[in-house]
Amino acid sequence: MVELEQQNPSADQLALTELKKKKLLVKEQIHRLSAA
Repeated sequence: MVELEQQNPSADQLALTELKKKKLLVKEQIHRLSAA
């Protein structure tokens, strides 16, 4: 896993962006549930 990230930093950046998007989606869902 670490070796692949060192070889392809752009892929690592892409994975980070995906994680951030997922975290935002989860936050929105929690906010909706708590508001409902």
